[in-house]
Parts: sequence; structure tokens; C-alpha cells
Amino acid sequence: MTQPTEFGARTDHFDLLTTTHLTGTLADIMEVVDSSSDPVSLSREDARDRYGDIAAAAWHGNTAWGLEEVMTQYVIKSGSVDTDTFKLGLLIAVAPRVLALTFELATSNDAWPLITLNGLKGVQAITAPTGHLNTFTLPAITIIGAKFAQLLDFTVAATCDVTASSFSASIDQAQQEDGLGEPIAHGMSGGIMTVEATLQKIDGVLGW
Repeated sequence: MTQPTEFGARTDHFDLLTTTHLTGTLADIMEVVDSSSDPVSLSREDARDRYGDIAAAAWHGNTAWGLEEVMTQYVIKSGSVDTDTFKLGLLIAVAPRVLALTFELATSNDAWPLITLNGLKGVQAITAPTGHLNTFTLPAITIIGAKFAQLLDFTVAATCDVTASSFSASIDQAQQEDGLGEPIAHGMSGGIMTVEATLQKIDGVLGW
């Protein structure tokens, strides 16, 4: 049996693999391993008669079904990359525009480093206030494409070792609706970052 060309294919919703990296692109060191796309759910308004029964109902919020919640997960399979290569915010400025809201990096002794981006696809054009940008650049932390837990810009005592670590960043998105409840503008602000690690105490281990 011949396997279909697109069997099991995943979507790079944020178009990261075309980003220039050193002498090539991120496609040289990264691979999409998972993705999803779900329409933003609608809101419902009910009109009730004098008996409290629903006489009419209307939906709003995404009636054109153009706004989607998207996710793409990438594995760093080889080489290395700095986290300041990535950004949050308006990553694709032409329709359907893509807004990256969260960035999660996870390393462990059990897997190659994984990067997960979540955001919205199909947002309205974003105009940044004067003196501000439509994107937030992450700080520089070097990630190696290999299967081991990595020190994400922190150090540990010689008596401990790291078994897993993560770095996450997020921004807030704002949405303005028209009188019918349909989105007419989007914006972003409030970037925040967190680093976490799981350590194992190794002091006192018997040797031969």
C-alpha cells in the first residue's frame, strides 16, 4: 500500500522553519512534531419572552469562523539555537495574521528539547503604540539539540544535577468588539517569563 503524501503531516502555523538561522534556516535543526487548530468558540445571546422562554437566539464573536486558536510543537533535533531567535507577538503580519501568545521550552534527560507555541490565527491588523513594537524578543539562552536536561541560564551546586528544565514566556492579548460582538481590533502587552528546573541531589553517592 502506498502511504499518502500528507499522511500524519503537521502544520507550522507560526512559519518558524523558514526563519534564517546561521547559514541556513531553523528547518535545519528543528522539526514540527505536533500541531492543532480550533475555531474560537462563539458566544450566544438569548431573547426571552414574558414567560421566560427563549424566543430568539443569536451567535456572535467569530461568526465568519476566521479566528482560530493554533498550536505548533517543534523538536530541536540537532545543532543549537538561542532563544532570542524566537519572538512573541505578531509573527505573521499578512492575512491570515498570526499572533503568538505563549512560548514553552522543555528539556529533560528523556527527550530532545521541545518548543511549543500557542496563539491566534486570523487576528485583526495590530498597530503598536508609538515607541513600541508588535513583537517581544526573548532573552538569549543557548539550547543544544540533544537528549539531556540543560541549564537554562542558571547554575547548580556541584552536589546536585538537573534532570529537567523549562523556560516559558507569555503575553496578554486584548480584543475589541463592534456593536454586534464581532472582533474588530487586537492588541498585546504584558510580557512575562519563567524558568523552572528539577534537581536531584547527588552528594554522598557511593563510588567504586
